[in-house]
Amino acid sequence: MNRLYVVESTPTVTGSMADHRLPLKPSAIEECATALARGLGVQLTGAAPSSSLADKQKWLGAVIRDLQQHRGRSLVVGRRPTAGGGSRAWRTP
Repeated sequence: MNRLYVVESTPTVTGSMADHRLPLKPSAIEECATALARGLGVQLTGAAPSSSLADKQKWLGAVIRDLQQHRGRSLVVGRRPTAGGGSRAWRTP
């Protein structure tokens, strides 16, 4: 079974097809990705997590649990919305 989780600041076709969608302000997208990575055990350097996503912890926790349960069979893709574009992806080990 496949599941699609989407975090976005503007409604998209992909978001409309998602099983679970989390709309956030553009300024919170990177923090959400950082919280997700940390929740999956990725060691990150930089700023400590802030509490601006405190009300989203239930949603993030569900995504983290789902990814952990399907370790090695999951794909996380992110795109940084900059003028130059660019994407990032990682497969859960």
